[in-house]
Amino acid sequence: MITGASVDLLDISGSAKTGAAWTCGYFYDRSGTFLYRNRGTGWELVYDGTNNEFTIKSDSLSGAYVSVYAPDAANTFVASSAGVFKVALNSHGEATRISFTGTYFPGFPHRIRGQAANDWFIVGDYNFLAHYNGSTLHQYGELMDGIGSLKSVDEKRNIAIAVGVMIDPINSRGIAFVGKR
Repeated sequence: MITGASVDLLDISGSAKTGAAWTCGYFYDRSGTFLYRNRGTGWELVYDGTNNEFTIKSDSLSGAYVSVYAPDAANTFVASSAGVFKVALNSHGEATRISFTGTYFPGFPHRIRGQAANDWFIVGDYNFLAHYNGSTLHQYGELMDGIGSLKSVDEKRNIAIAVGVMIDPINSRGIAFVGKR
């Protein structure tokens, strides 16, 4: 399928109930960040966030979009450098920011995944790991360091696993964090 995207697409998620799929991405080497949606009739540009890539807004998408998670028909979340945003199915950039900080995340995010709209994780650079329980976003600061980068996360039942890399100029190696309720 041709998306029409002019940026690197970094993630995709969808809901069988709405028949909608979402994808997002941004330019690594120049300005530009975009959110796309497909409702079964082809990809449409939902929002060009280029003008808000280096700002933080509470009522609309901002930052560099890196991951999207659509757990059900009523909820889609977009993870960006400026926070996580809850986006409505018919959004054209309007969103509600969910974050534990008024500034950027302490580690550039890479992936958001979970089990439901009130139970998901987000991971990123410096072993950044946070959990959302439907009302608050809790960061696991004890995992933060200067050499780790968590790239992906998944959650099933009572277990969450985050994977990534410990960066070393000579001997980089894979890492995994496993959490149990």
